[in-house]
Amino acid sequence: MDALTTFVPMSAVDDQLGTISSPEVRPFREVSKGYTYFEQGDVLFAKITPCMQNGKHAVARDLIDGIGFGSTEFHVLRPGAEVLAEWVHYYLRQPWVLSLAQAHLTGAVGQQRLPAAFLADLQLPLPPLAEQRRIAARLTEAMAAVERARAAAAKQLEAARAIPSAYILQVFDERHMAAWPMDKLAEVCEFLPARSIAVSGDTEVLAITTACLTETGFNPDGAKRARMWASDVAECTVRPGEILVARSNTAELVGRVAAFHGDPAGAVASDLTIRLWPAAGVAGDFLAASLTALYLRGYWRERAGGASGSMKKITRTQLAELRVPLPPLAEQKRLAAALSERLDAAARLATDVRAQLDATQALPAALLRQAFSGEL
Repeated sequence: MDALTTFVPMSAVDDQLGTISSPEVRPFREVSKGYTYFEQGDVLFAKITPCMQNGKHAVARDLIDGIGFGSTEFHVLRPGAEVLAEWVHYYLRQPWVLSLAQAHLTGAVGQQRLPAAFLADLQLPLPPLAEQRRIAARLTEAMAAVERARAAAAKQLEAARAIPSAYILQVFDERHMAAWPMDKLAEVCEFLPARSIAVSGDTEVLAITTACLTETGFNPDGAKRARMWASDVAECTVRPGEILVARSNTAELVGRVAAFHGDPAGAVASDLTIRLWPAAGVAGDFLAASLTALYLRGYWRERAGGASGSMKKITRTQLAELRVPLPPLAEQKRLAAALSERLDAAARLATDVRAQLDATQALPAALLRQAFSGEL
């Protein structure tokens, strides 16, 4: 029977905690050649960017028979008798050390690596071993608490981001819609023209992308610089009040919708976006939310065409034939206004939770700074 050993790919290192969170068990003969060898208590330091900057560093613990193998992109540091592995590990994880290491990378951009000489020449402070143990133990405890707080904040943020979709689906519950008149979209909207983005176009434009279309409304940060022929720009410039539908994208994003309210001014829509102009008697924000509810229910994932498995398309004809709910205009406006208030509140909540998460993610650097300046 083949002997088994611990194997550590780069993905097994938890970049938040700096631990080997998911080691593999492989046959010894399979990994004993061609991979990096290390022993219990060695410090593994990722030498390739961006893994180095992202904190893919750990102390080798709980190894089968005290030895292991791993990615060839690890430097292996073996602490001497007067230095604790965790002391070395935490010292190297300091932001200033990683920033300094960045300046010493060699090789082609995107595949740069840190030479072993950088680590060999680095000056390491060495308090008595007992003090190293004390500080390392406090850091380990504090880092674990920070990670628990970070994970809780991340879960809260995920929940906060799910609220808008829940609100929209609540307003457009199928039981509510059963009492509303239904009309073909072609009868209540004008379909506006769109032209292609052209790499060789003679004019730079600010083009609307699918990243602009979200469940919480139009996101101006998703607009990107592109080129288009000057003769097409005026026709494709989006006016406030238009509703934009993603015509072509991945199965998860095709059919995404948002109403445009004028920001950024002068933005254009390419032929990857279907532009709708609501007729009199149609509240644009209500209609956009209605189409968003359809998208959230997976309507277009089931109906979008296209030979490619990764890119799907919906046609103007499909959209034109779509039947949409249209209660009286006053009711449309009331529901749209109430939904807008709830979406704004959800956005504020998500912003607050995001700030909490950012503050939590900044704590490890602060703890390391305190530890190595004698404040911990």
